[in-house]
Amino acid sequence: MNAQDIWVGHDYALFPNRGRGEAYRPSNRNVHRVKAMRVFKRKNSYYAERLSTYVEVYMLNHDGTPRLKNDGTEMMSEVAAREIVGDWNEYWNEDQVRRAEQIKHEKEKERLAEVRKQEDELIHARLDMRGLPRDAVKISMYNDSISISREGMKKWLRIS
Repeated sequence: MNAQDIWVGHDYALFPNRGRGEAYRPSNRNVHRVKAMRVFKRKNSYYAERLSTYVEVYMLNHDGTPRLKNDGTEMMSEVAAREIVGDWNEYWNEDQVRRAEQIKHEKEKERLAEVRKQEDELIHARLDMRGLPRDAVKISMYNDSISISREGMKKWLRIS
């Protein structure tokens, strides 16, 4: 996020250790809620020619309450301005939509796995009716193929 877009007192999403030119990935779970307290520039080292922009932030929990250290004081940190990726409310809304879609996708995947399991049981039952040994049949989960072992085929066809 550009330094001139960061307003003191607003909540932002912090993507820690974000490198230069590294794209923001909304699926990243390592995003923290912070409140900007001060924006300033400083040299990273004595030999650096350019100034880098930093933001002094309070670390917050997802509900907006301050994160506390072990001694009970609020956690405060200085982070590079590039690590602040956007407004917290926008990030949180996107994250909630993404999580809802992920839950829906997982439920659909579980439903399809249950259907697949029922189909496999039906296939095994039909093959059992025809006398083909269950251990001779391998049903692939990935490419919808069924293979019968050579030994199982010999037993089924009664070839010695």
